Amino acid sequence: MKISRLRPAFFSALLAAAAAAPGCRLTGFYLDNPPNPFPGVHRIAVAPVEAAGPTDPLKLGEMLASELVQFPGVAVVRPEDLQAAARKNDLTLADEQSIRTLGRLAGADAVLVAELTEYNPYHPPRIGVAAQLFFTRTEPAAHRAAVDLSAEGRARPVRRLDHGDLIQIERIYDGSQRETRDLAGRYARGHDLGGDALDGADRVLWLPDLYFRFVSNRLVRDIFADYQARPKAGLEENEKSEG
Repeated sequence: MKISRLRPAFFSALLAAAAAAPGCRLTGFYLDNPPNPFPGVHRIAVAPVEAAGPTDPLKLGEMLASELVQFPGVAVVRPEDLQAAARKNDLTLADEQSIRTLGRLAGADAVLVAELTEYNPYHPPRIGVAAQLFFTRTEPAAHRAAVDLSAEGRARPVRRLDHGDLIQIERIYDGSQRETRDLAGRYARGHDLGGDALDGADRVLWLPDLYFRFVSNRLVRDIFADYQARPKAGLEENEKSEG
């Protein structure tokens, strides 16, 4: 579904003021963003976001990167730079091996690849996202830290949890749901988007680009939460073996 290019001047001015400068942290913004939970993963490359219809994958990827970099402990390789590295090295984002190789060439610890499965930017907006986070450190050297020092001072191998092969999630962010509206209001307060004409949640829900920024923020949070919710199976198994 095509986004109308005829927007009121009020909305255009609001959107320009709300968008954070690429790669910059602005004081007072994103105060409740959780920190990066991945040990040893600091620099994440973001691929252009693919979607059906007349969307701009590079623009969507840049907005996703702009949200990701606002989380403490995260640096990003932007889609434009990742795309340039792909062209230079004759690589694509078509398969897992190429994605990991490209990430390493770009100096990234992981590569975030996302695709929109649904895209309705009109009020109430609804966006579906399928995302995969590929860790690039899969070479043997990355396994050297996969040991745990027991209370008795003995080293024992554990399942490597900090650089799992892949995290993948699929979510639908539906602006017609009360929970989504409440989260949009919280996001708006973090961006100082209060006002008299529309409350913060309405501004997020009515402006397509701002809603995608909100969805990007929620997507990163969901990826972090997915990782943190994973059972520490390796440690649990070792504890049982010690008992």
